[in-house]
Amino acid sequence: MQLKSINGKLTLGSAYKLFVVSWYIGWTSIFVIIGGIGLLAMLVSGQATINGEVVEGAGPVAAQLLPMLALFPIIIIFHAFVFSGLLLLGLIIYRIWRPVQITDYQPAVKNAVPTNTASQD
Repeated sequence: MQLKSINGKLTLGSAYKLFVVSWYIGWTSIFVIIGGIGLLAMLVSGQATINGEVVEGAGPVAAQLLPMLALFPIIIIFHAFVFSGLLLLGLIIYRIWRPVQITDYQPAVKNAVPTNTASQD
């Protein structure tokens, strides 16, 4: 992912892209884990109550769950765009009072020999 900055300030488009991708990855991982556990539990037990109706057998349970599984990616994408827009609105309001500065950070090198810049007389 390439983020753009102008004069040390992150552009709003780059911030939005960062928010969308982060939100999507975070929620997808949660939905995959929780959905996988729920799906496994329903398929192993072979029984589920869907819309007030008891469905028995692994095949019928899987068939009943298919629409829900198809909607999860759509829900996650919708949330990513909407809530990232809200986060961006908050960032825009924040930038009115305090600018968001981007600084180039160079981590210290391990095992580097410290240099003494003080003059010794």
